[in-house]
Amino acid sequence: MGQTNKGFGCTHYKEITRHSQHTYENPDDVKDKNAKWTLQCVLGLITIVIPHLSAAGDGHKFKSAVYKEAAQYLSQRIIKRGPKKDKGVKDKIKDLLDIYDAVLYLKNNTSGLTWDDELGMNIGPEEESIWTNIVNEKPMCAPFKKAGWAIF
Repeated sequence: MGQTNKGFGCTHYKEITRHSQHTYENPDDVKDKNAKWTLQCVLGLITIVIPHLSAAGDGHKFKSAVYKEAAQYLSQRIIKRGPKKDKGVKDKIKDLLDIYDAVLYLKNNTSGLTWDDELGMNIGPEEESIWTNIVNEKPMCAPFKKAGWAIF
């Protein structure tokens, strides 16, 4: 699942990295055909998905055409490794929504603690027991102990 001590957008989380080249690769020249999700890819995915959120409803059930459109869009803009596939796009959207829910929970539902966009919850020794309870209840919150989420 990626490093659990870092928030998405710091180094790696859910196989996404922000430390990548900003130059595009020709898909025919790519040796490793597995897709690599960079911050730029995720931002492109978000750009495609946002107009479809209301149609997806509360369960975020997108039509297959949305996954296909996003995969085609991203595959035309490969930054690292191979092209994105519909299923990979669908999985990444789920990952992003899980992360979003965790950050939203931390921003709105943690009494006595406050969220910082750069430092996450910035938990010190005095809040450690509260943090342990939060992570036990919602494990997806763990990466945000001392790191924010750049995409939020």
